[in-house]
Amino acid sequence: HRDLHSFPTRRSSDLNTDFAGGKLFDFSQRGVQQFLIDNALRFLTEYHVDGFRYDEVRYIANNGGADFCRELTAVVRAHPRSPLQKAEYWDSPRELAITPVPDGYGFDVELADGLRNAIRFAVTAASAGASARIDLDAIAGQFAKPSGFMRSWQAVTHIENQDVVHKS
Repeated sequence: HRDLHSFPTRRSSDLNTDFAGGKLFDFSQRGVQQFLIDNALRFLTEYHVDGFRYDEVRYIANNGGADFCRELTAVVRAHPRSPLQKAEYWDSPRELAITPVPDGYGFDVELADGLRNAIRFAVTAASAGASARIDLDAIAGQFAKPSGFMRSWQAVTHIENQDVVHKS
């Protein structure tokens, strides 16, 4: 049984990304894939989790892990607990993360930032003063089903992002 530190990793700076300068798993390696799948199954069986939030799925998919995403979601979905699988996925097309396998990555839901962005634009516009034009239609429009999504509930709306500090 190998531990996390025995698997090859790559620094994100080696991949021409600006992703926090941290290390990424080498998702193309079968041992890495199995380690992560086994980890998810352990959380299901030993800790009885009812869902997973997968951080920055685009970095997994774009760094040798697209097929790994498909396998991971399929294996986790086949578990008797069948937990919710939420992806943080910001690439285009956005719906790729929640499109069923084999065409997509097979996650159940993904984060949606349209409402957050519309609110930020409205607050920024309001800061211009009493005569400022504030586009509330842009906010209202974010309550519709996102383009490309099969179901509205697959877009998990959030109005803040733990990774970004907004500066006007």
